[in-house]
Amino acid sequence: MENLEMEIITATKVADEDRLNFWLRHVGMTKMLSFERHVFCWMERLCPHYDGGFWEFYDLSNGGFYIALAGEKKMWLTWPGNYFNDEMSADAAGIVATLYALNDFAEQISPAFGEKHRQLYDYIESHPEAQMIYAAID
Repeated sequence: MENLEMEIITATKVADEDRLNFWLRHVGMTKMLSFERHVFCWMERLCPHYDGGFWEFYDLSNGGFYIALAGEKKMWLTWPGNYFNDEMSADAAGIVATLYALNDFAEQISPAFGEKHRQLYDYIESHPEAQMIYAAID
């Protein structure tokens, strides 16, 4: 019988002094500002009460990444495209916004962003709000 162990993917917060290198590693010099702004735009679309803030950056142990608003606050997300309307942590909301942005970039900019999307999607199962995230991106 085959041993089917699932890899647990972990997220590590990026230190402030490594934030530039984070963007270079994951999206490259020419796309870093446009990608970050695209995530912010997705958050504005998903969360009517979003008004900016400090974002944390996370590296995933499988090579992926995401960004999320700092802090423990809850955010109400609404997406008419899949009838999602519920509250989740800022961390989970950041994953959702990053996934939508990665999907857009994979379709419009480069298929390489599709791999980053897959890596972040694979991480969802390790997140405490996995079911809520799946519902928001369904």
